[in-house]
Amino acid sequence: MAFHLQSRPSAASDAAKIDDLLERFFGAESVDSVDLDIQDNEIVYRINKPIISSNEELLEFFKSLKKLFESTAEYTPHFTQIHV
Repeated sequence: MAFHLQSRPSAASDAAKIDDLLERFFGAESVDSVDLDIQDNEIVYRINKPIISSNEELLEFFKSLKKLFESTAEYTPHFTQIHV
């Protein structure tokens, strides 16, 4: 997942807000920051989700993803292909 940060002066506080939301929705142990591109003001995260073994777990994952997208709309959340 990637997010566009608003501006350089607020990049640190924007990143902290996104960090908090990711940890709240997916758990601190499931989220890694993998890239910060200062030039493009973009931060990339990896959500490490274990194998989903039931439809309920799958539904909860997508509900959390929807909440994350709604809560971070101002940062243009999107999927990315960066491999780190």
